[in-house]
Amino acid sequence: MSLRRLAVLAVVLIAIGTVAIQGPDAIEGRRLARTLARARMHEYRWRRPVLRGDAVEGNAAQCFGDAVRNLAGALEQKRDRVVELVEDHAGSPEGVPAEALALARVHEADLASIRDCGRRTWSWNPGQWVGAEDCRTAATLWLGLASPAEPAQCLATAADAIRFAQDCGAGDGTSSEFVNRVVQTAALVVNDCAANAPRGALSVASREIQQLAASTPPIGKALAALEHYEAGALVESHGGPFDVRRFLSVHTPELRAARTLLDRARQNGSLDARRFPVGLEAVLRQYSRNEPMRHRAASGGARVVESDRTSTMMNTLVDAATLVILRGTAIGLRVLARTEDGDLPEAPPPELAERTAIDPFTGRPMRWWRMPNPHAAIIYSVGPDRLDGHGTGPGRGDDVPVLVRRP
Repeated sequence: MSLRRLAVLAVVLIAIGTVAIQGPDAIEGRRLARTLARARMHEYRWRRPVLRGDAVEGNAAQCFGDAVRNLAGALEQKRDRVVELVEDHAGSPEGVPAEALALARVHEADLASIRDCGRRTWSWNPGQWVGAEDCRTAATLWLGLASPAEPAQCLATAADAIRFAQDCGAGDGTSSEFVNRVVQTAALVVNDCAANAPRGALSVASREIQQLAASTPPIGKALAALEHYEAGALVESHGGPFDVRRFLSVHTPELRAARTLLDRARQNGSLDARRFPVGLEAVLRQYSRNEPMRHRAASGGARVVESDRTSTMMNTLVDAATLVILRGTAIGLRVLARTEDGDLPEAPPPELAERTAIDPFTGRPMRWWRMPNPHAAIIYSVGPDRLDGHGTGPGRGDDVPVLVRRP
């Protein structure tokens, strides 16, 4: 036999031996790892609007991660107190309490570095750059600084805080509640800022907030990204390709769980709850028939991967409600900028006939109700129960209201 044939035979025997020693799980693990790496690099870069300043290519979530962790660490036990003070008093006549404002001013440098990260052109934060609670603390503190600022700066700061919250939640299908709380608080701050803002500032803020409403990822994609990340963690926990002992068993729980997660990611990635209302209903139907999924890793026995259909459905509904607040806030600012000083219109304004005014829960325009005080009105969605409570929320339906107010 020639040396060349011997060399070829040796390569084949080594390959066969490698497969025999490592087992099919090793090969599958490497294949999954490559798939996940490609997804992380290309599929889940949510393009984000740069509201002002020069755009910088890069991941906003990774950029602000250190600043947010430093801020949360410095606040320590005061963080819950800060969030409570700002959320409870945003938009109120007395304004943000001096205690919260003083803490915000102490940490202005960290907040300024976070603002600079808003020039990054994409974001993906599947939990490893910074956690939701740290993000909520930073965003709330930022909104605390907005309230006493002059109107144009106040509106700009509120828009920056909204983009920051969205960047924090990008790629994590379980962050809808945190983003919603920040957007609710920001809408109250915007309402307060708008009272004395010039028309030009109102128009700019409306345009920025509408950009933010239009650029967030569909919840299906966010859920798919989260499942990809969880699958990646399982593949990595499975060990390296030369850890022979880990690959002697075929079809280990880690890889079974990873495969299931990737199957779910493929399903979710095609779901777009924002094709209203058909897409939203499709997402809810998908999760109403999916049973919770649990897989326990063989090694260590501590890691559990679980997809809870109730949690997913709630995050989808909250995501839609957040979009209502963003769209309603942007439209309310446009109405204030366009109309003369004095009473708000009694009939629905023409802005509500535009595509950007669609109610996610019905696929039809959001609704308008001018209150008994002619200087105040509500733009609202009828919510998931689709019963019209005239924007009053719980008690008369699940309406999602946005206040429009003139001083």
